[in-house]
Order: sequence, then C-alpha cells, then structure tokens
Amino acid sequence: MNTRKLLVSVLMFVSVILAACAPAAKPAPTAIPPTIAPTTAPVQGQPTFSSKTFKLPMTLSYGPDWSVTEYPNQVYLQKLSIDSWQLAFNLVAGATIADPNSAATIPWPQDLVGYLKSNPYIEAGEPKPVMVGGFKGIQIDAHAKYTGDKRPFITIAGSAEGWLYLDYEEMWRFIVLDNVNGERLVITMTTAPPLDELQMFADEAQKVLDTVVFSKPCRFKSEVQLCRLLRGKLE
Repeated sequence: MNTRKLLVSVLMFVSVILAACAPAAKPAPTAIPPTIAPTTAPVQGQPTFSSKTFKLPMTLSYGPDWSVTEYPNQVYLQKLSIDSWQLAFNLVAGATIADPNSAATIPWPQDLVGYLKSNPYIEAGEPKPVMVGGFKGIQIDAHAKYTGDKRPFITIAGSAEGWLYLDYEEMWRFIVLDNVNGERLVITMTTAPPLDELQMFADEAQKVLDTVVFSKPCRFKSEVQLCRLLRGKLE
C-alpha cells in the first residue's frame, strides 16, 4: 500500500471515530399554536324584530316580556309585566302635537326641547347627547302634569298608538334623532311617576336600544329585491 492510500484510510477511520463520539442532535421543538380567547356565544332564544311595515329599515332584539306592534310610522313595544312601561320608535314626518295655548294641535315642532320647556303643563329637564344605532341625538326627560285634558297629545301620521294629552300624570323620555337615513325619528319612553320609575324603565329599555341596527332604505327599483331578501321579505 503506498503512502497516499494509507493516509486516506487513516483520515476515514478518524472521521468515523469522531462521528460516533459526537452528541446526538436535539430534535427541533414542536411549535405550539397561540391560545385563542374563546368568543362569547350570542344569547340564544332572544326574539328579534325586523321591520316589514315600518318605513325605516331596522332590527332590534328584545326579551320575552315585551310585546311588539308595528305600524308604517311606529314600532311600539309594551312591557308585559308593567302596563305603564311603553317604548316606541316614531317617524314624526306629518305628526302633530297638542298646542299648549289652545285646544288645537300644531305640526310637529322643529325644536322639541323648546316646545317642552315652553309648555306650562310639562316640567322638562335638560337635554343631553345620546347615540342610538350609531346615530347621534339628544335626550330629554319630562314630567307631564294631570289636567284631565283628553285630547290627543301626539298624533303620528297614519295608524299608530297614541297619547292622551295630560289625561294622566306621566313621566316621559324623548330621544330625538334628526336624520336616520333621511328620516326624523323620535324614540319615546312612557311610565307612571315618580322619576325613579322612569329610570328603572330606561335601564330596561336600554337593553333593547343597545341592539338597534338601522339599514338604508331601498330607493331604487334594482335594489328592492335584494332589500327584501335581506329583510326577510323576498316574495
């Protein structure tokens, strides 16, 4: 065996010895996926209202202790356990309201806060900003005194639930949204006095208001079928 072959053989033998003595390679660690926080499942069995007759497309959810009646210009919710607790969504285009200075009615005022504050039979609070369904508005509370006057207080255009003017002593809350997709919407809450009952009812009504979603109305013929489908009215 010549010197070159002998050198190659020695180098190969040394390589085998070193490989056998080297520590075994550690396996790569298994990647652990990040923990994903569970999402809260929606409350099951909650009734949902989607407008069909009401001119303003909207949806809301409510508890089983509410009844809902729908008109073209009004959605009226009645608390079943307490008759005096009433919540309504009112489109006030064409509506009238009692004239405090005569036995007549007048067109719905542009400044409802000013009307309430100038009415000698109503004690009105201070307005404050609110938001319902993503739309900004103002909220004002009012205490209506009893005078026995049985004429209509608010008359919504078309068929709707109404109010008798000062036939009862009542607490009112008004939420005015001046432009909800082109419509002027006034949300009303009605309870018997005292003021703390209005607040108790408002806390219950807020659970409904928190679920309100307004949609844009279908204004073009090409949109009507899609809107009917989205609102559950596909014929």
